[in-house]
Amino acid sequence: MLEEARVSNASLFVAASEDDQSNLMSSLLARKAGAAKVMVLVQEPAHVPIVNSLDIGVVINPWLATVGEILRYVRRGSVLSLVRLGEGAAEAIEVVAVPDCQVVGKPLKDIRFPRGALIGAILRGGRMVIPDGNSVIQVGDKVVVFALRGAIESVQGMFAGRASTD
Repeated sequence: MLEEARVSNASLFVAASEDDQSNLMSSLLARKAGAAKVMVLVQEPAHVPIVNSLDIGVVINPWLATVGEILRYVRRGSVLSLVRLGEGAAEAIEVVAVPDCQVVGKPLKDIRFPRGALIGAILRGGRMVIPDGNSVIQVGDKVVVFALRGAIESVQGMFAGRASTD
């Protein structure tokens, strides 16, 4: 069926049936046939790390996506997006730097960032900056932070404005 659909010419193949096994098998076959990008729907959250290890492409789990959206609203500060990593052991958090947060206007080397967290990127004016110790976060910058579970609360506190912490 995939050959008839000419999946080898597809720029994107999406496997989104209600059966994880069918989605996984068709995704693997589509990838092998030459689909440029593959997305697979996985209903069971426990299967996500296994499917991710197969390097199929994008793995979508409705439950984990819902949890991520809920956490985004629960987190303090200006969280734009949030992705749970490693079965919830860590998070990738995209925040916007607000005027009165602790990290604005100082070189990163002078900020006592929590252990288990690091800034992966700064997005400024449509450009991505890979930060180093001399980088300075400016108001309005979008910052991607990777944080282990134990550091998440400290990170969100650093990016929350004073009004958010009262």
